[in-house]
Amino acid sequence: MVIEILYKDLTNIYGDVGNIKILEKNLPDAKFVYTTVKDTPYFVNNKVDMIYMGSFPDEYLDIILKSLSKYKSKLKEQIEKNVLVLFTGTAFEICGSYIEEGGSKKSTLSLFEDVYFICDKDKRHNSLFVGTFNNTKIVGNKSQFTFMYGDNKYPFITAKEGCMGMNKDSRYEGIHYKNFFGTQVLGPILILNPLFLKYILKNLTKVKKMYLEDLMMEAYNNRLTEFDKPGRRYILKDHG
Repeated sequence: MVIEILYKDLTNIYGDVGNIKILEKNLPDAKFVYTTVKDTPYFVNNKVDMIYMGSFPDEYLDIILKSLSKYKSKLKEQIEKNVLVLFTGTAFEICGSYIEEGGSKKSTLSLFEDVYFICDKDKRHNSLFVGTFNNTKIVGNKSQFTFMYGDNKYPFITAKEGCMGMNKDSRYEGIHYKNFFGTQVLGPILILNPLFLKYILKNLTKVKKMYLEDLMMEAYNNRLTEFDKPGRRYILKDHG
């Protein structure tokens, strides 16, 4: 089994590096390939079982786009071949057709051409998040300047009322198409959501019991009790 981690050295904010660590712990016999922006991605010329990229600071956007845009057709091919792909946070924001900021549009990967992102650096949205995927509750946090718009044919998570989806007028968050999962829910999402982690792992291998499963489930249930209680305020503040 081969897991490719894209740009680990640049994508280490919001604790999303924890997604990599929990995959490493649960898949000790897998080959993990760590690709830098100077490398040709391993998936271009080799078979992979999963591709992961996490959140990166905004100043790395152009660097990552320059590196990955050359291989976007190959990345699309991996998605169509049902390779498991997980992009979180700002990594997900480059999957649409463009990012617009201040009236200027920057072309992105166009993995999903019907959606686009609008960035407003004067307002950062911060909130707690609860939603549902595959009859399972998903919990996490959101912290973003950028929101998704357009015709999202493949929503990932249905946000609980009071939580924000892909934008403030939507109850749907992220994209789930075949084995592609893209989300702006941060956390890291796999550690915070062990049931979703098990879903991911079952797509890759036979799972008996996950690493620290009992502890993660206890933390998940405690967090869900706190996040999902009646009267909970989810949107913390929009800083402007």
